[in-house]
Amino acid sequence: IGSATATVVMVPGEAVVPADVLRDVLKVCKGAVTIAHGLKGRLRIRCGTATWNLPLLDAGAVPRMALDKAPKRSMTVRCSGADLAFAIGCTAFAVSKESTRYGLNGALVEHTPDGLTLVATDGNRLALYSVPVSEGEGDAKGALLPPAFLRIAQAVCAGAHMEAVTLTVDDRTVRLSGDQWTIIARLMDGEFPDYRQVIPKRA
Repeated sequence: IGSATATVVMVPGEAVVPADVLRDVLKVCKGAVTIAHGLKGRLRIRCGTATWNLPLLDAGAVPRMALDKAPKRSMTVRCSGADLAFAIGCTAFAVSKESTRYGLNGALVEHTPDGLTLVATDGNRLALYSVPVSEGEGDAKGALLPPAFLRIAQAVCAGAHMEAVTLTVDDRTVRLSGDQWTIIARLMDGEFPDYRQVIPKRA
């Protein structure tokens, strides 16, 4: 997950800190925040009269996702964040929790004539929801989204109100972006069944 905000950079650099600790600190900050490398391998955060010294983690141990390689296929769509959050809420409950059914442990995402379609099933029930897209291009072949990505995407999109979001899927990763944030996750490798065969053609 990445996020950006307007800042004044005095000296460029990078630092890795525990996410939950940083979240708790920023929650209580009111006004301008100053962040700098402190002494003894700590990150110093100042806000008003308060100062925190956060422990630094090894930046070299953080896994890097290979995003610079040209993908074999790619799909990009743009839709309402609120619509996407609603679609995830309408389908994620049907994702299978059985570890032996790996192909059903995620939700299928497709770019169809109906828009952006999410499908999930545990073998006993199936949930499908489509949202309209304002823009769409690329490979229409579906991809399997992991449950952790669905949970985070739903929470972030629900807080984005009417902000438009962009969903990009290639052969390895899924990327969801808003105005100042980006979520990237690896796709699941399982094979999702042909759900169209179990949907009655006439109702």
